[in-house]
Amino acid sequence: SLLLVSFRAINLGCFLSTASPSIDAATTIAGTLMPVMIMFAGIYANLDSLSPYLSWIQWVSWFRYSTEALMVTQFDGIENITCTAEVQTEYCISTGAQVLEMYSFHADFYAWDLIILLAMYVVFHFMSYLALSRRARKIAA
Repeated sequence: SLLLVSFRAINLGCFLSTASPSIDAATTIAGTLMPVMIMFAGIYANLDSLSPYLSWIQWVSWFRYSTEALMVTQFDGIENITCTAEVQTEYCISTGAQVLEMYSFHADFYAWDLIILLAMYVVFHFMSYLALSRRARKIAA
């Protein structure tokens, strides 16, 4: 899943560089887009508690799919998380399933997360190709 995220990030750079009129515009768009995508990945805000007006953003955030896949890889099947004496028992999370539940992630969606990341990669790669073709035709004309 980390490899898919890396490819997806590179792919975003390719798309923005071919679709934007300048490097400054591409940098501005990326700088604005990335924090929003990260905020809706499920780490900073619980996905089940998002406002209905904003919850759709999680479905276009590649960070959401990669975060869920990584969390499932890390915590699925973990049955014993030991809490220290300083942690009160009511706040002690003792299994990996509880960790996934706390973030509203689902182990059953792991394969879908990878498929969606791959689909995003293919779609944005194609969009990069179209933007580059359009730019090449403009230069040639």
